[in-house]
Amino acid sequence: MYREEELLDEMNRQNPWWKTGEIELEDDLIERTRFSTLKKELKKDVISALIGLRRTGKTTMMRQLIDNILTKTSPENVFYFSFDAMQREEMIVKKVIQLYYQNILKEVPEELGHKIFIFLDEVQKIDDWGEQVKSICDRDYPIKFFISGSSSMNITKGAGESLVGRIKIHRIYPFSFNEFLRYKEVEAPDLNFIQVKNNEITYPQNSEKIKIMFKDYLKYGGFPEIYQKKEKKEYLNDIVNLTFYRDIINMLPVKRSEVLEGLFHHFISESGQLVNYNRLSDSLDTKYKTIKKYIEYLETSFLIDRSKLYSKSKFKGVRKNPKVYVSDHGFSLLQSVDEGLKIETAVYNCLRRNQELFYWKDSHEVDVIVNQEKITPVEVKFREDIRKSDLKGLFEFMDEYGVDRGVVVSRDRWKSKTYGEKEVTFIPAWLFLLIS
Repeated sequence: MYREEELLDEMNRQNPWWKTGEIELEDDLIERTRFSTLKKELKKDVISALIGLRRTGKTTMMRQLIDNILTKTSPENVFYFSFDAMQREEMIVKKVIQLYYQNILKEVPEELGHKIFIFLDEVQKIDDWGEQVKSICDRDYPIKFFISGSSSMNITKGAGESLVGRIKIHRIYPFSFNEFLRYKEVEAPDLNFIQVKNNEITYPQNSEKIKIMFKDYLKYGGFPEIYQKKEKKEYLNDIVNLTFYRDIINMLPVKRSEVLEGLFHHFISESGQLVNYNRLSDSLDTKYKTIKKYIEYLETSFLIDRSKLYSKSKFKGVRKNPKVYVSDHGFSLLQSVDEGLKIETAVYNCLRRNQELFYWKDSHEVDVIVNQEKITPVEVKFREDIRKSDLKGLFEFMDEYGVDRGVVVSRDRWKSKTYGEKEVTFIPAWLFLLIS
């Protein structure tokens, strides 16, 4: 059990602005796409939750929010606490907040004439954090809560029924290509999928510069800090190991860590492929049920994402094997990956930011189905020569569902082509990934 003196020392260490009046931020930070939404929520009573894979920028966004708040209120009105390296202890959330009231604010919350801001980082480590936060919220104190977590299972489980209607969850992803370009101070248009589908975009004047940047982004992925690291492969391994041992093995019933690791590395090399449970069970020498359970653990810790079959029958869509994508194409530095699968992974993760995606399969397959306004099939053909025969799955899907438009993500081709009553937009991958 932590002594009060230990916790107070840690609180003062994590909140240097109580003494200096300001927070130090790195010079090269950008405002992420999600940041403007989070700023608007500063005035709302809802609990704002930032969830996502480690090192995607959740803590950095919290620090940027703190910087914004410090321009409008006294430093002692902002409290940040990270539970990432803390040992589990009963009622630890309430304990640190009460110490904050008693030693920093030196007032009881109900007598405050202004709002205070509490940031709880990596709170998924605390089993009953939701109940502890709820007990504070129930008293209608003037508190705005921000929380973060690297496990969707433990955040949603912790929130449970107690915080229904009180919590707004924001998924934080690695850099999109557009965010990467802002980080590199390269101008680029913000596109949306409807514009791309309808071929309503203008070719960027600085296209050659964007293409050069695309090669870097494709090679190293979207983790914000990776471009500052000399040992990029080691950095990615650190992310994987931290996720395995702090967010999965330390918190979930994992008996065979080598199977979990082998499963993830399989998905790196086979990202965008259908899961074959029996083959995985044989190759990793473990039970079918263990494979299914460990896939769920990898997904709830944001290392992978599952794409279900698109079907008129919801039962069929759930019953069929999913396709699995790693959460960032940069993981390909850890494992040999086919270039086409890497591009498909980047395309999937680009579109996944704003909606649930599907795949489709009958006699042929469609890589991605986007259900935005109207369903639209998207095929990734990252090659020089694309023939009509390469698009059988696209046309088959369009016939079955009465769809008149499709999209093909290509290497260089940019044109709209009509096939009978169907129109297909061909767009280079570097341009497609500007969708935000």
